[in-house]
This record gives sequence, structure tokens and C-alpha cells, in this order.
Amino acid sequence: MNVKKLVSFIMLYQTLNFNETAKKLFITQSALSKQITSLENNFGKKLFIRHYDGIYPTQASRKVYQDALVLLKDLEKLIDKTSLLAGDLRETLFIGTSMPATYPIAKLSASFSANNNIELKLTSGTVASHIQSLREGLSHLAFLNTPVLPPLDCIQVSNEKLVLVINKAHLRPNTSIHTYFQELPLIGLSPDYDATIARETHRYLITHHINPMRLDYVNDIFILQGLVSANLGIGIVYESAAAKQDSALEFVTLSGMHSAIPLYLAWNPEIENKTRDVFVEFCINCGERWL
Repeated sequence: MNVKKLVSFIMLYQTLNFNETAKKLFITQSALSKQITSLENNFGKKLFIRHYDGIYPTQASRKVYQDALVLLKDLEKLIDKTSLLAGDLRETLFIGTSMPATYPIAKLSASFSANNNIELKLTSGTVASHIQSLREGLSHLAFLNTPVLPPLDCIQVSNEKLVLVINKAHLRPNTSIHTYFQELPLIGLSPDYDATIARETHRYLITHHINPMRLDYVNDIFILQGLVSANLGIGIVYESAAAKQDSALEFVTLSGMHSAIPLYLAWNPEIENKTRDVFVEFCINCGERWL
């Protein structure tokens, strides 16, 4: 049986969303559907019930899910043993990230990989999905915008700053940044896209006694910046996610309370992995240079 199909099944079982799962696997929804159909044909049973309002796991899929987790864990142990015997095989760490801005994380990972002959594979997803993957041993590490609870462990490696995106045409000398909130609609990232930045944006407005002219939400950073570029408002995004090649835009780093979001590196200490521990130590020693 194809291991990739089992991985696809596990991720779909966890998300119950074809679109989200396909994006995580970097395949099309059609390809994912074919993989699941192929598994169903192999087992001779339906694994999911397709309905107009979503998909639901069947009784058979619950059993397959538990068996698949055990199988993949055993396979991982076998690969680890084979790597130790071979001695010259390149190790791989699977790292999840809940941050839409992955560039600085990728830069940090590339630096570590280049100096340690270790391959790092980054996958995006929600905080909940990464926590579950860590608990089940499907990933080694995760960059999250919220701390984790035992049995998982974490360290804070950086702060993700928030920036105000504004069209340069609106900028006036000697004008407080907060003035623009009363003059122009504010465009924020919706809770569906990233609950953390939506929450911190709300807290920033309240803490700094800002009552926006209007508050609208979008589900994509690049759409937000496109609307600002088209003179339809101002926006708040992660500093590292800002697409700063647009010459019409100015990016102003916000300050004060709730203007930065902590970035944590999480792992499962109950699962031993020396390579993972080396990466954690690397982040502790020099992560601030990259993040």
C-alpha cells in the first residue's frame, strides 16, 4: 500500500476538509480525492461520507486511522534504525508552522540545514493541527503563535511584529499614525485566516483607544495589500509577511501593547530525537538573528 495515500488519509481525517488537506500536501483536490477513493477500493469500505455541508468519517475510517498511525510510527522507527546503520543517509525533520509568514522561518531552517546536512520540511496549518501532529509523532517541531501545554514543551524564539500598511499618497508629515485610523477604513486579517493576528489587532485598537472609521476583514495578506495599494483603506499585517515590493505602499512598524505576537517553537519531549534537540539548541543560540 502507498504510504503517501495513508498520510493523505490521516491529514484528511484530522482536518475533514479536502481543500485544506490538499494545500498542506501541495497537491490538487482532485489528486487527493483519487488517493482516498483508491484507499476505499483497497479496503472495500467507505472511509468518508461526502455531504453538501462537509465530509464525515465512517466507523471503518476510525479503525483505519488508528492502525495507520501505528503503522507510520513503526515505519519511522525503521527508517531511523536504517539511517543509523547506513550512516551516510541525510536526516529529515518535519516542522509545522501556523504563521502565514514563513520566510524568516525558512531562512533559519535553511541556515541550520546547510551547516548540519539535515533536511527540514516545512508544512503550514492551524495551531490545533500541529499540536495534534506533535502529540502523535507525525512531526518533530512546530513554530506556533501560541504556547503549548504539557506534555508538549516550547520556547519563545522571537516576536512577530505588526505593521501598518498605508498608501504613501495618504502620508502627511508630523501626523500621528493613529490619525489615519479615523480617516480611512481599516482592513484586517480575518479570524478564519489567522485568529491570533485578528485578536491582537482588536486588542491593539482597544488598548490605544482607536475607533476605526470602518473595520473590514479579508482572508489573504496579498489581497489586503492590494486593497491598500488601490487606495481602499489601511491594513495591519505581520512585518515578515509584508510584500514590500509595491512602491505605492509604506510599512510602519506599530509600537506599544499588542503590537507584537510571540513566536514559539514547540516539540514533544516524550518522543526522543537527538536531531530535533540540536535544532532547538540552534534556535535558542541564534534564532533571534533570523526571526
